[in-house]
Amino acid sequence: MFNIKYLAIILFVFTGYALAQTTIYSLETGGQWENPATWVGGNVPTSSNDVVINGPVIVLNYDSKCLNLTVNQGKSLGGTFGYYGQLTVFGNIINNGYIGGGASFDIYGNITNNGIWGEGQFRIRLWGTNQTITCLDNSPISAQLMVMDSTCNVFLGSNFHLIVNGDNNCDFGNSELFTQGYQFTIDEGQFTNARVTTNDTITFNNTILSSVVINGNYYLDGITFAFADNVLKGTVTNLGSIINLPGYSTILTIEGDIINYGSLQHSEVHLKKNATNSGTWYNQMTRFVGANEKIIINTPGHPFDGVQMRIEDSAITVKCGSNIEIDAEHFFLSNGKFDCNNFNLKTNTVFYNGKIINTNDIIQHGYYESIKFEDDVNFYGINNMMYSSLYGSVTNYDTISAPYPQSGNTFKVYGDLINLGKYYNLYMDLYGNLTNHGSLSNNSLIDVIGDTLQSINISAPINSEVRFYANISGTAYQWMKNGTDINGEQGQYLIFPSLQLSNNGIYKCRVTVGGNPVYSREITVNQLTDVYPENKIVAETFNLYQNYPNPFNPSTVISYQLPVSSKVTLKVYDFLGREVTTLVDEYKPAGNYEVKFNTSTINHQPSSGVYFYQLKVGDFVQAKKMLLLK
Repeated sequence: MFNIKYLAIILFVFTGYALAQTTIYSLETGGQWENPATWVGGNVPTSSNDVVINGPVIVLNYDSKCLNLTVNQGKSLGGTFGYYGQLTVFGNIINNGYIGGGASFDIYGNITNNGIWGEGQFRIRLWGTNQTITCLDNSPISAQLMVMDSTCNVFLGSNFHLIVNGDNNCDFGNSELFTQGYQFTIDEGQFTNARVTTNDTITFNNTILSSVVINGNYYLDGITFAFADNVLKGTVTNLGSIINLPGYSTILTIEGDIINYGSLQHSEVHLKKNATNSGTWYNQMTRFVGANEKIIINTPGHPFDGVQMRIEDSAITVKCGSNIEIDAEHFFLSNGKFDCNNFNLKTNTVFYNGKIINTNDIIQHGYYESIKFEDDVNFYGINNMMYSSLYGSVTNYDTISAPYPQSGNTFKVYGDLINLGKYYNLYMDLYGNLTNHGSLSNNSLIDVIGDTLQSINISAPINSEVRFYANISGTAYQWMKNGTDINGEQGQYLIFPSLQLSNNGIYKCRVTVGGNPVYSREITVNQLTDVYPENKIVAETFNLYQNYPNPFNPSTVISYQLPVSSKVTLKVYDFLGREVTTLVDEYKPAGNYEVKFNTSTINHQPSSGVYFYQLKVGDFVQAKKMLLLK
């Protein structure tokens, strides 16, 4: 009797354990999860049961649960209209059929989606530690995906496309998502509190990001609304649009390098490293932060634009890695350095308070307030100076002036200034040397006040007041020219209402100091007969010349001239008007130019015949005919 009793107990326990581990199948007729009649054997699944869905099963309650779950092909699992239940899966879920109808899921294991997972307004909450999401055949999941533990790591086992209805929030709870070389796409909704590590493509299609940190070497595509506290690390290549949420002013921090082929239009961007722009760059504020050197590069026609650019700290240097175009309204250097790195600077910007160094050509129309140009530079276009200074050898090919006529501000020249264009309405303190071949006039008071030998070289008069300053203080002054006293010139300044070619000579001042004569440094005025080199002569009109040789094979030279700095396009067309090649498409200073057209470098070799070349500069268009003979 004793043995039979214990045998019965053992059989009961074993049967219960076996029942607990049993895989439960739904009937093909389906039904409600909570109804025993839905299941083969009449047992409602518990957290210990694996479940296989073989029919349409509806989840209505919030305490439905199972261990591992599989939805077979052609079968369905979900809620029903007006009843939105929740199912807890303590293991893995594999969907080969259809999940939808409003059911939400708490999942502790992995997700594999081979079918359809719809109804993006309902939730999937991940509660595990290391969970993998795999979607074969790019099957999307439409849900509000949330991660409930910051220690959870989510891994992708395939490309993952998440569809979020409306503005539902996919809050990752500061957990980390590893894409593992797969693409990650979110349509709409919000994506918040996430750390993403990726080396592939992330696509946000009208998705709002908040407190998201992305790291790796990755592509960013789609339309991203970067709201608040987002950080892009590593190297990001932007192919889409990054914009701020309309009506809000927030900060996007880019801690790594950014390569922009798309559009970056944000309220405020903080750059800690390097930026390359080949798309649209227009931010209310682009701020360079962090003490390291930053390199900026842009392809022609894709300027750094916006309302403001600002260097955060005087220890920062922003360095050009290419010819650079800046069209932002204001650029505050904050006593930092903008290093042109011997590239050209094309700008329509107001620069404030700092140093511009290692320049080559500065092109177009700049405004410089309290700027030090520390190296040699060529100025083209209209450049307005406000309390700025030059330290290298500077050549002006177009216009230097004050932003406001007769504003009284002073341009300090410590190096050599060569004027081949126009200089007007701007006072000058000359500590170095001045050469004038152009127009220097209109309230451009020039004080020659250096401490060492100075020269003023002119082939054209200076039609503004020029004052030579005796750099020694004493009790009496006598100015001399070529060693002879000048009658009546006995002040500390020798003043010329204008400086004419006939004023050439060597000037110095004899100063009485302590009863003894002391001589100031010499100021030499040289009359020049030679003007500037031929290739720098400013043309009077636009002109396109006949190519030479003509006929030609395989190459010929095309010449043209520009009277002002201009955007130039020079193209070659065949007899039917089809474009063959573009020879020039860039901003050019005034001057004379030659371009070589070599047919042997063209991929599709042109045949013998008549061709046309066309010069277009603003409203000016001129074309000529040439003949290729092979």
